[in-house]
Amino acid sequence: MGNLKRYGYVYAFAIFFIGLAVIVGRDQDIAHHFAERLVQDTLVIVDATDAAITDLKAMDVRDASEEAIALFVKAVQSPSRLLETVGDSLEDARRRMSTRHPDLFTNG
Repeated sequence: MGNLKRYGYVYAFAIFFIGLAVIVGRDQDIAHHFAERLVQDTLVIVDATDAAITDLKAMDVRDASEEAIALFVKAVQSPSRLLETVGDSLEDARRRMSTRHPDLFTNG
């Protein structure tokens, strides 16, 4: 039991990569499709990060810190609104996935 606690992350990564290998082995076209989407999403995130870094370089540090504090205060004051937004986003994602892959979702 001590090894499980000590090396749990190694087991988690091993299970993840074994599962990934099984998925790729079962249907390479689907794995390729999801890998393409993952790369496209990653490129969008990289572009957004580069734009944010450029904006931060152009912005005054004091303005950035005040903006971060204002966002933090809004998040603390209205966690239910934040959670509702996350819930709505998850529901939209579930709805899109259920229309793309109706065999994965049951209506019950």
